[in-house]
Amino acid sequence: MKYYELTIRIPKQPWRWIRFRIVTILLLIVILAMGLAWYRDHARLTSEIDRLTYPGPHWEASQATGPPNSGTSEAPTAWCSLTADGQQEWLVLEYDDSVVPKAIVVHENHGPGALRRVSHLPKFGAETTLWEGTDPTPPTATSGVSRLPIIGGVKTNRIKLYLDSPAVQGWNEIDAVGLVYGDHNQTIWAQRATASSSWGEQSGQTMNFSGGILTR
Repeated sequence: MKYYELTIRIPKQPWRWIRFRIVTILLLIVILAMGLAWYRDHARLTSEIDRLTYPGPHWEASQATGPPNSGTSEAPTAWCSLTADGQQEWLVLEYDDSVVPKAIVVHENHGPGALRRVSHLPKFGAETTLWEGTDPTPPTATSGVSRLPIIGGVKTNRIKLYLDSPAVQGWNEIDAVGLVYGDHNQTIWAQRATASSSWGEQSGQTMNFSGGILTR
């Protein structure tokens, strides 16, 4: 029968071995601390760049006023609702001039396809439907400009857009809405806007910008 002995090799100079381990641990701690400091400063710098590049208020109804400026991707310079698919949404837009629109152009820079109806919304009196149907820009598109033909000769400077938000997954962002009118197809852009809800309503909103994509 053979017997095996468990032996533990003790370094000839244990204090050097202990010092080496302590130095290694301290070095790892320093590297970790430097990494955390870099990440914190990098996140702070990125946030400041985002704040300067995309001045607020972010994703508010007011971002749907004026000509398009958000391009063809998600951006805080467009309006979007508070929740992605929580409820039916609406967006009311007011213009400085009253015109008889031939068409309404809706710049959907992210999550298109939710438009279902547009109406003339007078300050007093009942709404008049200007367009109703399926959004010309399909939900499969990443963005698009929906041109809605208008008939009926209704003069307006205040319209209301209805969006079936639950039917189109994700946030349905709108950058600008123009009224096309006249023989030369002039376009005027909204100057004031209100909405059923806006992402910017929530307190302590955060924004991350990475690789050209903004995430909430």
